[in-house]
Amino acid sequence: MSGLQIESLSVRYGETVAVDAVTLQVATGSVLALVGPSGCGKSTLLRAVAGLVEPTNGTIAWQGEPITHVLTHERDIGLMFQDHALFTHRSVAQNIGFGLKMAGVDKTQRRNRVDELLALIGLEGFGARPIEGLSGGEAQRVALARALAPEPKLLLLDEPLASLDRARRIELNAELARLLRELGQTAIYVTHDQDEAFAVGDEIGVMDRGQLLRIGTPAEVWRDPQAEIVARFVGHDTIIERKGQRFAVRSDAVTIAADNGDYQGTVISSAFQGDRYELLIDVAGTDWRSFHDEAVPVGAMVHLRVDSERLAPLS
Repeated sequence: MSGLQIESLSVRYGETVAVDAVTLQVATGSVLALVGPSGCGKSTLLRAVAGLVEPTNGTIAWQGEPITHVLTHERDIGLMFQDHALFTHRSVAQNIGFGLKMAGVDKTQRRNRVDELLALIGLEGFGARPIEGLSGGEAQRVALARALAPEPKLLLLDEPLASLDRARRIELNAELARLLRELGQTAIYVTHDQDEAFAVGDEIGVMDRGQLLRIGTPAEVWRDPQAEIVARFVGHDTIIERKGQRFAVRSDAVTIAADNGDYQGTVISSAFQGDRYELLIDVAGTDWRSFHDEAVPVGAMVHLRVDSERLAPLS
């Protein structure tokens, strides 16, 4: 079996269960984005994989070989955290090459690898610059290059963009996704941001209260969230019941009908999205989301038709 395998992994702090019997696999060369609210256990799971936290139960393996009790520095894992912890008394190049120097890589090879990574992250010519002169986005790129420098078999990223403003997060998230795919880097990317997760992850894992509730491709999780908390996390906030079965109403299941729709509501917001309008509609006190090709004025009464084939059943 290739890649990372986690089997029935639990982490407890006294009576508190931070990670509850999580089982998952990350195939070689793919990226798993772990998402969920603060305190759901995603960062603790990441630290257990890194060897920074001792699991209470379960196993961690790489390419079928157990690493549960292998020391952190012997796991060949790259780490990048929100607090990138760059050495302010060292230059950009010295930061990137630090791990290589500690590993005994000779000076010429270090310089070549640093230059390669500076080009890769779009910071050519920055090698001699001091860390304190970098912008937040530039510092994050340097932190990424430092994590990638030793060519780790697995890269762990814990909220790597959380300290940046939204515009910079969007930009760097796209770059990260491109770089990881270009390098074929196996990685786990932890975030609380749904958009970040969907942009970077080949698979999405949604956690809550220490449990992994759903894992699958972004399309699979969006189309079939299975659990209500997963549905709400991916934006399916409208829940209805039919014949005793509860469903999440996906935005693509709702269309405006000329008349005689399944439901009736009042448009409370209309936002242009480039090629269509995103509508928020009040249906009996519940907000429904739908998309329409033409503008619909706020306050308008509309009839809605629901495509039963696009409802997501909830367990």
